[in-house]
Parts: sequence; C-alpha cells; structure tokens
Amino acid sequence: MSLTQLKTSFDKEILIVERLVYIDKNRHRNSTSYKRLNQIYKCVKKVNIEHIFTNNQDYETRILQFLKKMDNLLISLFINCMQNFGNEMFLQTHLVYASIASRLTRILKETMKIKKITVNTET
Repeated sequence: MSLTQLKTSFDKEILIVERLVYIDKNRHRNSTSYKRLNQIYKCVKKVNIEHIFTNNQDYETRILQFLKKMDNLLISLFINCMQNFGNEMFLQTHLVYASIASRLTRILKETMKIKKITVNTET
C-alpha cells in the first residue's frame, strides 16, 4: 500500500469512530462499550498519520505508545467478548470496536514499516 492509500484508510477509520462516538453518546453514555469506544477515539485524535514522515522523535514515540494502547485494548475487548459470549448485543458491539482498533493498528504499523521504524508493542 502507498502512503496515500494508508492515509485515506486511516481517515476513513477515524470518521467511523467519530460517528460511532456520536451515536453511542446519545444512547448510553455510561455504558462500558461507550467508554471503550471513547478510549479509542481519544487515542486516535492524538495521531496524525502525516506526521510519521517528519523526523520528529516525539511523534514516533507517541505513535508507538498509541500502538501499545491499541494492542492492550484489543486484548481487553476480546477477553470481554469471550466472557459475555451469550449476550449478543454486547458481543456485536465489542467486535465492531475490536475490528476498528485492529484496522487502525494495522494501518499505523504498515505506515511505520514504510518509514522503517521498528514496531515492538510487546508489553
């Protein structure tokens, strides 16, 4: 994938997250799923994929921190899905959030690979 394609994909994912945050905010502000989505949204708003290609060490560190948060969030989301397997509504919502988080993570990792920044998100 080219940088332009990655940027477009990232922007589309951000739009999806923004829409879901708005929809869920009006429905159930105190629910666990909204809090998870809001957590993704706050992390994503700190990341601008275009800054990866500047030689800004602080920005690279911020992206690596974002990737670690997303990996931890994905693990947490999948654990919650397995624990609440019988609750279909909960399961669907969390799987949507997990897919968004995994796509954002993949896009950023591919972008960092283009710039040849080593990505090690193991905790």
